[in-house]
Amino acid sequence: LEVVVATAVDLLGWKRKEATMLLGGIIFVFGIGCALSVGGGMQFWTDLFGKSMFDSFDYITSNWLLPLGGLFIALFVGWRVKREVLSNELTVDGKTSAFFPLWLFLIRFVVPLAILIIIAVKAGLIEI
Repeated sequence: LEVVVATAVDLLGWKRKEATMLLGGIIFVFGIGCALSVGGGMQFWTDLFGKSMFDSFDYITSNWLLPLGGLFIALFVGWRVKREVLSNELTVDGKTSAFFPLWLFLIRFVVPLAILIIIAVKAGLIEI
């Protein structure tokens, strides 16, 4: 709850109390639906989507949102964050690791490509 409330307060300018009440209520309703769907309740959801509400959210989160989040993080860190900032973050005892250039190459090119391949496999666009 804290993550979505903080985001609503910071980015949307909502008051903390109202953001907590509204977003907490929404999360509560979906939480009840997910809890009831595991034991056979919420049959209309299962009939409509072929999976329980819990399984649907689990599938979407695990197979789509987490890889997309990883892709966006890799692209942001690799291409938008300044090299000096990254170097400072990866400094130990005043020395930047000798592996920093390799890490930067991986985060810029290899990681996004690997995640795109994972997404393409999940989407059925390619087979491995």
